[in-house]
Amino acid sequence: MASQTTAGTDYGNKYVNTYVESVSLYGDINGPYIANVTLSIPSTYILTKTHCGSRCVDCGPKDYVENADKFMEQCLRAPRVRNDVDTKEVQIANGVTQSLDFVSYDPSIVR
Repeated sequence: MASQTTAGTDYGNKYVNTYVESVSLYGDINGPYIANVTLSIPSTYILTKTHCGSRCVDCGPKDYVENADKFMEQCLRAPRVRNDVDTKEVQIANGVTQSLDFVSYDPSIVR
């Protein structure tokens, strides 16, 4: 908000357009997605929210350890909201489902 520019997110259900679909930052690439459409898009780099895996509940430390390939795979995962027959209904909260398409993006766009 302080910079008056949007951030990116790897979570396509953070913001959806009027068609209830995720808005990709680069239009033709699967993620990252625009986190706030009311702010301008930075001209060069965009801070992008991702958790890069290693998340579980009631786990010991060994369950959080990942190798570099698995870490990168999780960082580039960008599920998006779509309204078509190829998407999978996923429960995102108790009693709430959403149509998500599980896609990833090319690591070459990350700098």
